[in-house]
Amino acid sequence: MDKATDTRLCEIRSYVDGTRIRSKDQSSLPTSKDLLALGEFTRQDLYGAILLAFFYGRAKGYRVAKGLPLTLQHESVSSEDTEILRLAKSLDEVQLTAVLVTAQELAAGTDPVAALAAGNIVLVSAGYPPAPVYIPEDG
Repeated sequence: MDKATDTRLCEIRSYVDGTRIRSKDQSSLPTSKDLLALGEFTRQDLYGAILLAFFYGRAKGYRVAKGLPLTLQHESVSSEDTEILRLAKSLDEVQLTAVLVTAQELAAGTDPVAALAAGNIVLVSAGYPPAPVYIPEDG
């Protein structure tokens, strides 16, 4: 990553952190279905997916400010999504990217071992030791 990009990302993170968004209400965060759908959309239109994510976040912020329901009409935030988001906050950017790559591969129907390998590639490329992958013996 070049210095200008790194600087801009630091400014964006600082802006978000400086806004002091309250994290008590987890329902304003994206669900795992949201993240997987946006991840899949990036394969077709990266910039469209990024813009949609911004607009989706903006709409959620507006709904929070107006006291409107945050979830889509046919869904609610599951306890699994809340746990996924809690765990995601403990990961650094590279680790989260590896998790999302693995989830995206699984959602696309990739063999689980190959999906884990894709996540490991992200980790190793950034200098992390690879996570062990257990491959059962055929017997």
